[in-house]
Amino acid sequence: IQDITNRANVARPTFYLHFSDKKDLLLSSLREIYDSLAEGYAPKTREHVLTYSQSPEAIDMTDFKHVADHAEFYRTMLSDKGALPFILMVLDYLRGMMENESFPCMSPADTLPRIPRGAIAAYLAGAQIGLAHWWLYDNEQHYSPQEISQIIFFQNVFGLNWSLHLDIPAPDFQI
Repeated sequence: IQDITNRANVARPTFYLHFSDKKDLLLSSLREIYDSLAEGYAPKTREHVLTYSQSPEAIDMTDFKHVADHAEFYRTMLSDKGALPFILMVLDYLRGMMENESFPCMSPADTLPRIPRGAIAAYLAGAQIGLAHWWLYDNEQHYSPQEISQIIFFQNVFGLNWSLHLDIPAPDFQI
């Protein structure tokens, strides 16, 4: 804490007026960064998903460009020496963005999703973190941020069935 307050040129008690510890400072700072990134997102509507699913070059790569720009930080935080509170905060942030901002714009107003929005959002948030980890550590192909954004977009929109050429018809099922 002393190193942080010295670099920020503030007194230690001032730090504790705003943050409880270093973890609190980190998570608060990251929320600000993610909020700033989210402000630049185009609204995700049904039309957006339908259009972009046919135009891979137009897929938004903001998230993975950010990860690439800060690869050393994300490699550390997503490693076995990383911080579980960081991963949980990112999961919660992504889930909340999807569930509260993206999904309501995509679903028809008079139709409930087949699976609860919260479950879909939690699944996709975990997938995004898992893909970022794979990309940073096991990416032998050296995919670009654009390519990795296309991978997650198509996986999210078309799913495992499409990705693996399973050609299994979707059931008429709803929870």
